[in-house]
Amino acid sequence: MLVWCTGVSGSERTEFLREAAEYINEDPNDKRRAEVFDVGQMLNAVPAHLRYSDNHTDLLDGNEDLLHLHRVSALSELKDQILNSTADIKLISTHAAFMRAGRLVSGMDMNLFKQLFADDVNLFITVTHDANIIWSNLQARKEWRDQLELTDIVMWRTYETSITRILAEFLGVRFVELARRSNPSGIQGLTRTRPAPSIYLSYPITSILEEDPDLLERAADFGDQLMKAGFVVYDPLSIQDLNSPQTGEFHLTDEDPPLEQALSANRYIESQILSRDLQWVDQADMVVVYYPTELVSPGVFAEMSHARDVRRPVYLCEFPGRVSPFLGMFHQAAFDSIQETVSGLTKLYKEQLRASKNT
Repeated sequence: MLVWCTGVSGSERTEFLREAAEYINEDPNDKRRAEVFDVGQMLNAVPAHLRYSDNHTDLLDGNEDLLHLHRVSALSELKDQILNSTADIKLISTHAAFMRAGRLVSGMDMNLFKQLFADDVNLFITVTHDANIIWSNLQARKEWRDQLELTDIVMWRTYETSITRILAEFLGVRFVELARRSNPSGIQGLTRTRPAPSIYLSYPITSILEEDPDLLERAADFGDQLMKAGFVVYDPLSIQDLNSPQTGEFHLTDEDPPLEQALSANRYIESQILSRDLQWVDQADMVVVYYPTELVSPGVFAEMSHARDVRRPVYLCEFPGRVSPFLGMFHQAAFDSIQETVSGLTKLYKEQLRASKNT
């Protein structure tokens, strides 16, 4: 299986993929072997007669013809390594685009990709991370320091996802967006011959924070239990831009961007929360709504409505009081507790879970 993985610089994309490969390789119940191929390292290891500079970003600021030559060399090397690899799962770590000096630069040569890889890719993944952590990671690199403000990074992040999704749609291949903070076991489930069933875990974050913040820990534990049962879980709190689980609030540290950058980027951050959560609904096989509060959450009901529109089954957990008949069109079943939900879904999806683990 060939998995094409993108993500902006500073997203810790390659580290995440290596953790996923290690998880797969160390699982005694998984006979497959995974290997990570870092295109960035191959770009830096081009033959001497093609080398333009030892600076990792000079190519992005310079002649595009030289960049093309580097990519021809790197992608040819990648193709050779893939052909010679005995790994069952080949995870390619690369870029879809670069944001540099106010310019958006292509992160791949589409013609070369079409010639060498397009027919073999089985899955596209974009790895995303908190915008402020990406900013901090880039500030720690000499070649990136003070090159991008937080707004640039937030926009680059959405370009990276959108370009990868468009490429996947064009080729008719599945696309998923994964958070750096998510459990690397998700890649194991997604790369099965019959992928593990996946869940978008919806819960009223703002309402929980108003009523009882400790319930967020229960939501996280709920997600862990679903993962242990064999599901792939997409959790909205796996991305927390500006160290906050809700928009409009900043909890900045000394390592974070200055307040004026946070204020400037916030309108884009808020928009991305909505688009990312709906993307996770789209890529999931079902939506599980954890609702341990009587406070109204417009966000949760919007996600339930979207799930109905895209034909994703919805299951309720700990919904307060009697479930209104008006919700009947939105959900397939309601469970009284987390334990009952995990048990019920495991039974409902028993065949899919078994088939996934056996492939």
